[in-house]
Amino acid sequence: MNAANPYDTNSKTANTKSTQESKKNESTDESLRERSEKYTALFQSANSAIFIMDEDRFIDFNPKTLEIFRCTAEERSQHEPWGCSPE
Repeated sequence: MNAANPYDTNSKTANTKSTQESKKNESTDESLRERSEKYTALFQSANSAIFIMDEDRFIDFNPKTLEIFRCTAEERSQHEPWGCSPE
C-alpha cells in the first residue's frame, strides 16, 4: 500500500488517471473558449439585429440592434422593447 494514501493500492494508476483527467479538462476548456470567441464574433458582426431579453428588458444586443433601433446602448438598456423601436 501507498503510505501517503492507505486506500490507494496502485498510486501510479491513480496518478495516470488524474493526469488524463487534467488534460481532458484543459482540452474541454480550450474548446469552450474557442467556441465562445467564435459565437461572440458572429454576434458582434451579424448584419441583423440580435438581442437577448429578460422579461421586458434587453440584457444584451449586438451593434446592428443599435443601428436599426436608432438608439444608444444606454437608451436600449433602459427602455422596454417598444420604447425605442424602428419606424
